[in-house]
Amino acid sequence: MFACQERTGTIALRPEFRGTDMARRLLSQLIDHGRQVGVRWLVGDGRCPSYAGAQDDFPDKVRPDPAFRQIIDDWHRTGVMPSVKSITKDPLLRFYRRVLHCEFLHLAPNFLPEDLSSGGFRVIFAVDLDP
Repeated sequence: MFACQERTGTIALRPEFRGTDMARRLLSQLIDHGRQVGVRWLVGDGRCPSYAGAQDDFPDKVRPDPAFRQIIDDWHRTGVMPSVKSITKDPLLRFYRRVLHCEFLHLAPNFLPEDLSSGGFRVIFAVDLDP
């Protein structure tokens, strides 16, 4: 989910477009539009499918990563944010960091409990749009 001032919206990419540059282009257009209309911050949340893996019917096809799971569990248990290098072991969070140049801010437990591949967690991030 991305929030711009008082408005919120969800950006999702259909499975057949994953692996293309469509997501990067959409995010780039979102940032350009936000700057044009004077938005200062882009705030979003990212799934972390490496936590438990996204196989079977999931289009992401991400394998579980026990080391990444331990990083998230430690973050949740201690409240101490891990390094960006640790967080970006997850391919989706790495994508957000690479494309948006975002800062990771917070781990939200039980954000979406039915997302078993992410353990219900979401990583909240922000992008400063002020050039």
